[in-house]
Amino acid sequence: MSMNSINWRAWLYCVCGSVTTLCAAETPDAVPPAPPAAAEVSATPGEAPSAEGSPDVTQPPAGHSLHGDSFNAGPRQAAYEMAGTGRIDFPITTNDPRAQQFFVQGIGQLHGFWYFEAERAFRQALAYDPDCAMAYWGLALANRENADRAQAFLREAVQRKSQVSANEALWIDALDHLLNPPDKQPKHETWRTFIRDLEKIVHADPQAVEPQAFLAWAIWQGAREGVPINSHEATDALLQQVIARQPDHAGVHHYTVHLWDEEKPERALWAAAGIGPAAPGIAHMWHMAGHTYDKLKRYSDAAWQQEASARVDHAYLQRDRVMPYQIHNYAHNQEWCVRSLSHIGRASDARQLARNLIELPRHPKHNRVSDGRSAAGFGRARLLELLARYELWNDALALTTTSYLEPTEDKSDQARRWHLIALAQLGTGDLPASRETLASLEAIAPPAATPPETANPTEAQPAEPPAPSSPDAAPPATSEAKPADSPEEAKQQEEEEKKRQEEEKRERERREREEKQLRETVERYAQEIKAWLALAEGRAEEALPELEKIEGLSKERLARAYLSAGKNDQAIETARAAVEGNQGDVLALATLVEVLHGAGCSAEAKEAFERLRAIGAQVELTTPPMRRLQPIAESLGFGSDWRPAYEPPADVGPRPDFDTLGPFTWQPQLASAWKLADAAGREISLADYRGKPVVVIFYLGIGCLHCVEQLEAFAPLAPEYATAGIELIGISTDGPELLRQSHERFAKSNEEGKFPFLLLSDAALSTFKQYRAYDDFEQLPLHGTFLIDGDGRVRWQDIGYEPFQDAKFLLEEAKRLLAVSPDDTGH
Repeated sequence: MSMNSINWRAWLYCVCGSVTTLCAAETPDAVPPAPPAAAEVSATPGEAPSAEGSPDVTQPPAGHSLHGDSFNAGPRQAAYEMAGTGRIDFPITTNDPRAQQFFVQGIGQLHGFWYFEAERAFRQALAYDPDCAMAYWGLALANRENADRAQAFLREAVQRKSQVSANEALWIDALDHLLNPPDKQPKHETWRTFIRDLEKIVHADPQAVEPQAFLAWAIWQGAREGVPINSHEATDALLQQVIARQPDHAGVHHYTVHLWDEEKPERALWAAAGIGPAAPGIAHMWHMAGHTYDKLKRYSDAAWQQEASARVDHAYLQRDRVMPYQIHNYAHNQEWCVRSLSHIGRASDARQLARNLIELPRHPKHNRVSDGRSAAGFGRARLLELLARYELWNDALALTTTSYLEPTEDKSDQARRWHLIALAQLGTGDLPASRETLASLEAIAPPAATPPETANPTEAQPAEPPAPSSPDAAPPATSEAKPADSPEEAKQQEEEEKKRQEEEKRERERREREEKQLRETVERYAQEIKAWLALAEGRAEEALPELEKIEGLSKERLARAYLSAGKNDQAIETARAAVEGNQGDVLALATLVEVLHGAGCSAEAKEAFERLRAIGAQVELTTPPMRRLQPIAESLGFGSDWRPAYEPPADVGPRPDFDTLGPFTWQPQLASAWKLADAAGREISLADYRGKPVVVIFYLGIGCLHCVEQLEAFAPLAPEYATAGIELIGISTDGPELLRQSHERFAKSNEEGKFPFLLLSDAALSTFKQYRAYDDFEQLPLHGTFLIDGDGRVRWQDIGYEPFQDAKFLLEEAKRLLAVSPDDTGH
């Protein structure tokens, strides 16, 4: 009997009989543990109470919260006192000062849009005070964009409203109005009501800081939901009232940056200088200052802030063993950093960070390369842009043969990839290869078909006769509805049919828009490649008019094209337009210097070079555009290394040393060591697999139905994992006896006489806890799947209330991740 032919489900079912309940001898108690004593909480936090009322006496599926679905997702490991989340003054009704402490920690994290950690802090507050209404309120606000969970948490706060102060009741009512608006109420009216509710809280306690801070946030957020800001100055005055009483309020700094971001960013310079130092442990706070500096074209300062943000995030992710995609704004922070680094000429660092985004672990539900706003999607887009912008043609050609820029199923993405390849081939002088690539590009989206002409256009053409069906074919689908039994049912059927037709129409229109956009993109790229080919072949008079027509073409490249064709006036005009359109960008100024010098305008070239030196202290001199400047710099008396020493401006606030914040790129953390016994009592350790990657599956005993399905999914693929050089290991909550029973029963039904991969016992759950596959609040094990490389680093993980079952995906993802050494991306 082959591995693939085994009825895994039937075999696993027979091991323990029914799989709908946990094997009682080997699993935690079915009822939740009592809240721990005060001395125990720091090591083993207590349970959070039910979001759906008291837990049912029946055991939920293994890994699921005992307190309802709303507690399944989100962080399930204990919070700790985290430094650097901002000073908060927000007293609530609780008899436990530790609940108060974690509540204000969660508020500080909310102000930094760090929702994942805010939720953890509020859960920790509930661990100390299970009836803390405001902790439930915080959980609801942290999940504002997840309606089901937010409403479930808020119901618990509402039920406890009688136990809190009048002001706290106002907070709960305000959020209730936001999350549970009247039916069909426009969104902007819901937010208008929320803003007015917060104003009531401000009026009730005019000296309190937090009501005014949250009101400022709601005014800004409300503008995004359709409630216009009638006066930015009035909102700013509200923020200034808070700062007058609490100058280091990080949330007010944050909202000041957002308030003025699209209006007058210079008005937020004071906030940009202070936001990071006010909450240095929250990466997004460092990032936000970059908004202001970016809008003011102060790209060096923006890059510093974004790099600080990246380093704080990376330190946290490694320290707390969290995956990057669990932080909702991580990818946005990182890709902005790449753009800022590109503006100041740090091309190698920008390329390194873009590559790191592509290298990050992926998941079927998260960080998909097809999602343009995921880390993988952002990284790929930024890398494509950067390679073309800095003319890194050899790197481009090399990377398109790797997982960094591999082909994808997305035709638009593939068009961008062919475009880069063709440009790189042109840049390296391989014109024949560029023509071949052009053909591949044009094949992605052929021109739209023209409807065939008929002899009489007014006459409908007869339909093709249906193809004969086989005797076994299913009867053709019919759209005929079942006759209605009543006028009401007939009306309902009519409405459903109308809705179906509208959905079909929207889907058809969406496809048509996408196809049209793809054709236009391919035509634009093809037109550009043909023009560059003509220019390379000396046909400038043919090429230049075509380049001028191309929407979005880099003005820097067009200026150099004019210069190469002897069109000096047009070259200078275009280069100046590039600088005007992107003030503060070193590449635009470098092009102007090159064009002015090439056109014989030495004095103007020197003046432009002085402007470049003023912003170019961090430029990398080895890229092709900067190498072209070296002889110009020497001829103008600036020397081969023309960069001045970098001096930060006086108005940026304190800047800690980067090394104290964290690493430049994400790095996988070291896996915790373990030594566990197999069914025969042999001790096996992670160290035994040094030099060989392993996938470790933490499963909740053979009595867990979903674990059965997980083992069923992975077992048949064990030979493929082995071929890839990867071992599979299962770590179970079962004790050795149940492991022995599993193997004995398997030996009777399989010619190999053993389970296809190693099973180990961790009935004490010590390894589950080490790997955070454990709910600290409810003291229950969780499902966990980990890829650990040969150097003992965790390259991929999935922890949750459901086991990861896509064994084929993980096999391919493991191959991708293991092909890249993390040491290649360190900094």
